[in-house]
Parts: sequence; structure tokens; C-alpha cells
Amino acid sequence: MVMVTRLLNRQLEVWRGISASDGAGGWTATLVQVSTLPAMVCPVRADEQTVAQASGVDVDHRVYLASDADVCRGDQLRGDGQVLVVVDVIAPSRPAYRRADCRLRQARESQP
Repeated sequence: MVMVTRLLNRQLEVWRGISASDGAGGWTATLVQVSTLPAMVCPVRADEQTVAQASGVDVDHRVYLASDADVCRGDQLRGDGQVLVVVDVIAPSRPAYRRADCRLRQARESQP
């Protein structure tokens, strides 16, 4: 079994949306940091982008993580000035790693 842990050369913060009662009968959505994980970030090739778009998904980066990484669709992975929004999470048939297909989003000046 191939292990990717030695290839995980970046630390990414995992931010997840949560909803909290606003006290007036509504809900407020906010992002909170839930963890920091080692990762490897790879831009996808043009042909991989075309295949993803044919499935109705825009993907421009693949993030490889440890097989037990707690990452979900909709999470944000932040690090080195990048914000990657997780579009899909894929686990291979053998649990050697976890892959998050992501969309790069321009980072704001100040983030929560």
C-alpha cells in the first residue's frame, strides 16, 4: 500500500461552516477553524479540468491528505495565502490517502 504522508509538505487550516441561533428565531452562519492538517496541493491539468467540468463540477486543485483527515464538501482549506473550497472528497478503494477536489478562491484581506 502506498502511503502519501511523506509527501504532505504543507499545513492547511480546515475551516467549516456552522449555524448558530441568533436569539431572534433565525440562524447565523459562520466559519470556524476546526483543525490544521498536513497536505499536498496540486493544480489539475487541463484534461482533468475538462473531465471534471463534464461532470458539472469546477475543479482546479487536488489536495491530498492523510486517509483519516476530517475534510468535508464545503470546507475551506487555507494556507500560504490560498483559500481552497472543497467541491468533493474522494477516498480510494484502499485507504492510503484522501483526496479533496477543490476550487481556488481569492483570499480576502482579513478573514475570520
